[in-house]
Amino acid sequence: GLIEKIPEVQKLLDEHDNIIEMIKDVAVDDGGKRLEIPIDKLPSNRPIKDIGSKTIKEYTKILKDANTIVFNGPAGVYEEPQFEIGTHKLLEAVANSKAFSLVGGGHTIAALEKFGLANKVSYISTAGKAFISFLTKEELPGIEALKRAYKHG
Repeated sequence: GLIEKIPEVQKLLDEHDNIIEMIKDVAVDDGGKRLEIPIDKLPSNRPIKDIGSKTIKEYTKILKDANTIVFNGPAGVYEEPQFEIGTHKLLEAVANSKAFSLVGGGHTIAALEKFGLANKVSYISTAGKAFISFLTKEELPGIEALKRAYKHG
């Protein structure tokens, strides 16, 4: 589960706090309406469904200035109009960036298509977790099986 990852994530944050930009705010579902709250006001008894406008502003600036962008997974519940804002704005920033952009994952591709941005990114991968695993040089079971099969002729 994710609980076991907390020490690893905390270590990364401590070591790279100058390059990892944490979210500033989130959008929660308040009886079907979007309500934005700052991170320091969490936890909330309402479900988090998107990033908030301060985070969107900060992240779009980072994407605008980037040389390479790897984007995997929507920022929110983009299927619900009131919670599509984060995903839409971030994908729009990726599409409008001059950076080389790698976008992966089925939900992300569906969002790209929903917002008419699929033809505006450099590369699309339908692999979700495998896409990230490949980029981080994790062992991929299918590739390892092919290597073993090739080795044994």
